[in-house]
Amino acid sequence: MNDALAGLVARSDATHVVREFEVPPEDLSPDADGWTAAGAVVWNPDGEVAFVETHWSDGWVLPGGGVEDGETFAAAARREVREETGLDCTVLGPRRVEEQVFRSGDESIRGWFVAFAARTDATEFGDDLGERADEIERVGWFDGSPPSVAGVLDAEAMLRDCRVE
Repeated sequence: MNDALAGLVARSDATHVVREFEVPPEDLSPDADGWTAAGAVVWNPDGEVAFVETHWSDGWVLPGGGVEDGETFAAAARREVREETGLDCTVLGPRRVEEQVFRSGDESIRGWFVAFAARTDATEFGDDLGERADEIERVGWFDGSPPSVAGVLDAEAMLRDCRVE
């Protein structure tokens, strides 16, 4: 865990969990070890949550992605939400930190995903979604967890931990 992430976990009341996944050997990239990402559970005024389906996901995921050099986790979450949904949101705070370990035999890579609670006044998504034209396949509002969630996402836990009252 890098220093910025350790500090964020220490200063917040975010839930910290470790989740492990078995993957085929070709899915492990040693260069990816130690990755950090941030995203948000974005709630609209109707109590619905924004999810995205990307070209790489096997179902719906939260808007989120890699933290860039010099960027805070909150700024990364806000930027990723805007890039992937076209929504401006208020990021309220880190609520869940998932340490994800991907294993294949004796080999593994580890990364961290920081989930923030966020709120938006919008009920319509933007028109220009994703950094590349093929990145975001669709976006949607859901009253709870979507019907087909990607295997890396524990949607129920994310919604519970990132609830906005």
